[in-house]
Amino acid sequence: DAKFMTGDVKNFYLNTPLDRPEYMQLPLALIPQAGILANKLLAKRLATKGYFQTRHTPGLWTHSHRPVQFSLVVDDFGVKYVGKQHADHLMNALRENDQPDDSPRLSQDEAKRIQAITGSLLWYARTVDMTMRVPISAIAAEQSKPTEKTKAATKQLLDYAATHPNAILRYHASQMQLRIHSDASYLNAPGARSRLGG
Repeated sequence: DAKFMTGDVKNFYLNTPLDRPEYMQLPLALIPQAGILANKLLAKRLATKGYFQTRHTPGLWTHSHRPVQFSLVVDDFGVKYVGKQHADHLMNALRENDQPDDSPRLSQDEAKRIQAITGSLLWYARTVDMTMRVPISAIAAEQSKPTEKTKAATKQLLDYAATHPNAILRYHASQMQLRIHSDASYLNAPGARSRLGG
């Protein structure tokens, strides 16, 4: 008897590594290559476990000999399976590459530099350039124990800021309408807590 379950691989779609750096204005969700990169990464990771996309139905995946099939929409999986061990095999294969940041920790001086950069850019991100909110919040979440990966993310953010040097704070007369900018992917970052973005 086949059963159906849903699964979510946190950040799979949003944290798929890009094939080149992208510095852009919002909306960040509209990176045109994000979907194809996520699909290629999924195919590469699952091929070694016996999973493949069916030939005539794009988006439908199956296994070479296990009674399990799944479809994927962004990072939400719908899984049809017979036997819990087969469903567990798929979910373990999907989560296998979710590795914690094990890059070397930064020295105390480097950590203070990350904290200084975070503090300097936080006001700017809140008041002038909202496109920086999500990455600065992600860096801020790691600033108490920063690693080389945090340092690289900080450098990329500084590179982004350097490529967009003309953001300015503008005041306009308003009709007293409240406008809110929200991150549509709430708590998507690993270890995310209540914060400005991400």
